[in-house]
Amino acid sequence: MDKCTVKDICNIMNSIAPEEYAEGFDNVGLLVGDKNAEVTGILLALDATAESVDLAVQNGCNMIVTHHPLIFSPLKSVTTDDAVGSVVYKLIQNGIALYSAHTNFDKIPGGTDDMLAEAVGIISPARLEEDELGFGRLGNIPPTTARELKDNLSQRLGASVITTADDNKPISTVATVAGSGGDFVELAIKNNVDLFITGEMNYHTALDAKRLGLDVMLCSHHASEQISLKSLKTSLQNRLNSVQYTVKVISSPISRFWS
Repeated sequence: MDKCTVKDICNIMNSIAPEEYAEGFDNVGLLVGDKNAEVTGILLALDATAESVDLAVQNGCNMIVTHHPLIFSPLKSVTTDDAVGSVVYKLIQNGIALYSAHTNFDKIPGGTDDMLAEAVGIISPARLEEDELGFGRLGNIPPTTARELKDNLSQRLGASVITTADDNKPISTVATVAGSGGDFVELAIKNNVDLFITGEMNYHTALDAKRLGLDVMLCSHHASEQISLKSLKTSLQNRLNSVQYTVKVISSPISRFWS
């Protein structure tokens, strides 16, 4: 069996979450590394941080796949004095490649939006944005109250959840967007849902939504997306196994930084 290279992992990731699905502003794909280097192990994480690089080294992983791109704006330098540059330097220093799948992973089956909808309990979710590759999910959940849903979601995500809804408000229709969902308030209102659930939202956007009759529930950007790493780990490991690459895939633990 030929060795598994960084290029092979890039191709597999592109088959899971095609880079062409990414939004125009995004920066996805291989961000750091040598395409021809052999891959010994892969760490999945939401973000590339000094801690995630250390975790990769400790576990014999020389490739990290993240959701959020480390490099978003052009780098003028790569030094240890810069927040992004210091991580890029640490990656190169340790021979670790970095690949990111961001908005393309949000949209796909099993991506961030699907996994949040599943955690919320949406039955047969439709896309909030109606096109084939739209963001967000929409649908019915078993009738409950805002308080019950808040408590259940908090337990499933392992994170604190807050809401503008009264505890006893009946909830049966919801819209969800993983990550930052402020731009989707109008769509949620248009669909006349009982509650809009997302990771984070500007205070004034949430206040305006409430004034317009839409209650929101916020579960933190990190927690709303972290759950999707389990799905990605399964998809990636299955594809590696199917071509008999003996490469382990591990997921970073939930960051206590957001507790």
